[in-house]
Amino acid sequence: MKLLAFDLSSSVIGVLAAQLEGEKIQKMRSCPIIPPKYDPSVSGFLKTKKKVSTPTGKKLTSYLYPEETTITKAEKEKRDRKVRADKDLFLLDHISKEQSHLITNINPDLILVEKNASFNGMLTTVLLAKVMGSLLGVAGASGAPVQEYPVNQVRKIIPVNDLLREFLKDHTEAEVQQIPDVTKRVIRYYLEDLYGIYGVQFQTDDESDACAVFHYWYETERKGNQ
Repeated sequence: MKLLAFDLSSSVIGVLAAQLEGEKIQKMRSCPIIPPKYDPSVSGFLKTKKKVSTPTGKKLTSYLYPEETTITKAEKEKRDRKVRADKDLFLLDHISKEQSHLITNINPDLILVEKNASFNGMLTTVLLAKVMGSLLGVAGASGAPVQEYPVNQVRKIIPVNDLLREFLKDHTEAEVQQIPDVTKRVIRYYLEDLYGIYGVQFQTDDESDACAVFHYWYETERKGNQ
């Protein structure tokens, strides 16, 4: 049995691939999907926002066309919306192609996904819904069923509090402050200890989030240890 697990995001998507025979894991690999940075020049603007005056003399920071020296507030807001929409389409296109490539080449029997809740604002949530829709479309075309799991459900079988307690005891406050998400990091170390023997090596915390979805499915459904 071949399986793919995804942790969806608008910045880095974690992916885990696993091959099993019955309950026995044969091998596991992971990778991140990291979209390239969007360049506003794709939309015809200068690469970075510039400070410019409105016709009334007020200063604004806006996306500008080459040689442009003034802009209205309404036009600035219109361009902000355009760049955000163009950026989302750019990210969606790249992510969709990478997802399609993985699913087509691996041809999994099952796809697991960490179910998205609300993210940093409605626009990000809408983008991730589109990413999920793209994944479902590719999965449907390949014939692979998709199962979603909420993050709180996935983490129920991981001793997160114990892991955090041990981690905080062994690290200084300065070391802890350097880590963007300590909970994700301790889960990563926990899963690396469990599954490293099968060849998985995480480059990002997002890959370990994808592995956490696999871990939940494997323990509660494949092995039945509910």
